[in-house]
Amino acid sequence: MNARIRVALIDGLPYERSEKIKVFTTDPNDSWDSDFFGVPEFRNHGQKMLKIITEENPEADVIICPFYPKHKSVFKNYILLARSIVKAVDQGAHVISISLEVMGTKHLSSEMLAAYKHAYKNKVIICVSAGNNNTFYNPLIHKKYTISIVGLNQDNKLPLNLNYNPKNKINSFGIYGGENQMVFFVGERINCSIATARFSANAFYYLSKKEEYIISIKNNK
Repeated sequence: MNARIRVALIDGLPYERSEKIKVFTTDPNDSWDSDFFGVPEFRNHGQKMLKIITEENPEADVIICPFYPKHKSVFKNYILLARSIVKAVDQGAHVISISLEVMGTKHLSSEMLAAYKHAYKNKVIICVSAGNNNTFYNPLIHKKYTISIVGLNQDNKLPLNLNYNPKNKINSFGIYGGENQMVFFVGERINCSIATARFSANAFYYLSKKEEYIISIKNNK
């Protein structure tokens, strides 16, 4: 199942370093706050995503694009996220993994659309977490330019802990969202971020088996 792939992780700055892990920031003239990368919650999340990617595919090369700037405005956050996507594409990523679900807006900015189009033009796959809260309402999901990933339990069912209620029928890749494929814990909390990292590590495989992993969810209310 493993294949040599270059995965760009846009997330908190992980602790781990190796020859296969490269870190790139955006324009150094941007007001990046290095202390902000030290917030444990953000770094722990990035480290967990990196762990999933490298465990699922030890042959993968990983590009880290840290995305926790000190800018507070949604507008500037989107500008920096768009630049991270462009940076990942220009660094030769095959897949971009994004598990950022809270952006504070309902619509993509023009910068983000341009970045998505840049990735699409270069045949780079953008994987976006469907989100654990208000699943499928993540504004980063785009029908044409991104692939949404939802976490499933060991029985390939949507877990109760996910709050999903889409307005329309949605096609998404359903991937196991537990931390370890080999260990099952009763009541294990399923996470869409973990599912997204798992998909990203072997995206070519999952895409080749699309009929097995695509799930269709619709609002029955």
